[in-house]
Amino acid sequence: MSKIKIVAIVCFAFIAISDFIAYTNPAKGYELSIYESTPFLVWLLLILSITGGVAIIIHQVYTKEYKSSNFWLIGLLILILSRMSLLYIPFIRGYYTWRGDNISHIGSVKDVLLSGHVASDNFYPITHILLTEIISVSGVPIELIVNHSTALFSIFYVVSTYLLATAALPKKDAQLISVASIGGVLFNGYDAYLMPNGWSILYLPLVFFLFIKSSKSLEYRLLLVIMLILYPFFHPLSSTMLVISLLTIGFVSVLLHIIEYKKISLNNILHNFPITQILIVLGILLPWILSFPQFYLNIRSLYTALTTGHSPDVITQMSATLDKINVHGFEFVKLLIKIMGDDIIFLVLSTIAAIILLKSYKKNHKNLKNSENLIILLGITFTIGIMYASYLFNIIPGLGNINSQRLLAYLVLFTPIFAGFSFHHFLSKERTHITASLCIVIIMTASIISILSLYPSPYIIRPNPEVTQMDMYGFEWFVDYKSRDIGCTYIMSPPYRFADAILGDVGEDKRSDIEHYAPQIPDHFNYIAHERLGESYKKDRYAVITKMDKIIYDTVWRVVGRFHKEDFEKLETAETVDKLYTNRECDVWYIHANEKEM
Repeated sequence: MSKIKIVAIVCFAFIAISDFIAYTNPAKGYELSIYESTPFLVWLLLILSITGGVAIIIHQVYTKEYKSSNFWLIGLLILILSRMSLLYIPFIRGYYTWRGDNISHIGSVKDVLLSGHVASDNFYPITHILLTEIISVSGVPIELIVNHSTALFSIFYVVSTYLLATAALPKKDAQLISVASIGGVLFNGYDAYLMPNGWSILYLPLVFFLFIKSSKSLEYRLLLVIMLILYPFFHPLSSTMLVISLLTIGFVSVLLHIIEYKKISLNNILHNFPITQILIVLGILLPWILSFPQFYLNIRSLYTALTTGHSPDVITQMSATLDKINVHGFEFVKLLIKIMGDDIIFLVLSTIAAIILLKSYKKNHKNLKNSENLIILLGITFTIGIMYASYLFNIIPGLGNINSQRLLAYLVLFTPIFAGFSFHHFLSKERTHITASLCIVIIMTASIISILSLYPSPYIIRPNPEVTQMDMYGFEWFVDYKSRDIGCTYIMSPPYRFADAILGDVGEDKRSDIEHYAPQIPDHFNYIAHERLGESYKKDRYAVITKMDKIIYDTVWRVVGRFHKEDFEKLETAETVDKLYTNRECDVWYIHANEKEM
């Protein structure tokens, strides 16, 4: 036991040292890769601390010491602190925030703070309301809360997945291995960025835990009803997947009843189907979705695709994207492993869990009833897998209209629980040092793959979506001082996103000069077709160009060939453009139009 305590102390020291090193090595501007810019020792120490946390929990299971000691909680605490450190590295090092939806959600929160109500076009308000309440009570700056909140919900996901494991797995040691799996692996963008869809996914294990417990407790039933009422306001896709999951639960429960009793009746079907829960979600979700005109196009497109049998070929679209970045054959396999290797490992473990259950049922039919909740979770995962495959291979037309490309996040949601079941099975059959070590190796292999793809970088052929403080200074100047009679253009930094964070979504919407669908600057500034950039425009425009815009097409996306260093050098001396502002991270240009439009 003394050796395990030493391991725990060393892990806590590693976490503290890694945070200190990250803090003393702040970002000095835009970084193409956070992995290369952050000292290697930071990543090494955090990976070692995660290894230690996983090893402590597996050791407690292997030696059966968890029966007389709660020291496994120390291992879980190490995993949680390591997870938080990994997710906070960007902000420890001084990142302002992230691009894309993340920065726009700062504006949504600002809207609620300024107006006291949710904007009429905000169809996932719960996330912004929760953040607004925290900011109002604490008085902490918006950016700080927005940047740090999702990591806390990632921790909440770890804890709620453990709670779900306690309801789905009858064996305590299997539950502990599950928490070792989820604590150390399965990082993705939903753990790092503020995205309502991500938050709604992180909440799902708690919803299913309450659902399982609600059959035996009034208190859990009341909590479940509250969650079901709130859930449609988290995100439409997750609410849709919740309804599909509840339907799957009904079908699986009826199937298990038929297998056990060899008969079925209408009363049994009504008893096993969660009809009330489904009606609660649908009764709120459908009116809520239909109150937003922006969903009408999706509904019409889905209907057209289903009735005609025609929809875009997803595989062809993916192939076209891979062609742009020149990824084929073995390079595609490497990229797939880098991005999805951890998911693949845990999906394989989930398949093994299903096979173990099937073999167990053949030996003893009672085992099926004992594993009912685990089978239900496997049924949900299988259903989502069928949906995702149908989307990929265009088996069911129109699934793209409900953002089915995001189904992968739902597919791997419960895999740590299945992994815990599989690992426990192997440890029970052959309790040796080799088996225990192999469990740790598999978990840590998936963990390292997951960590290395957590943040976009050239390693996975994506640029870092970092927003620097100088980016914000540049866009604040642009928003404050540009003429409202003149539109704008950009390369990869849409001005409206930054304007969302500066003015709020509502304030940005009132600025018609900051267009949501502003045209992008033509490749190579269209110097191939014209001598001057101004010849590509009929009207004068502002152009905002960040450091990220200048380097991504000369580095990570060089094969795409949109811009090169020489293009930006030529821009500096171009006759039809004037540089109005620069801070070395963000430039604002004025393009003098010269009659012709692209």
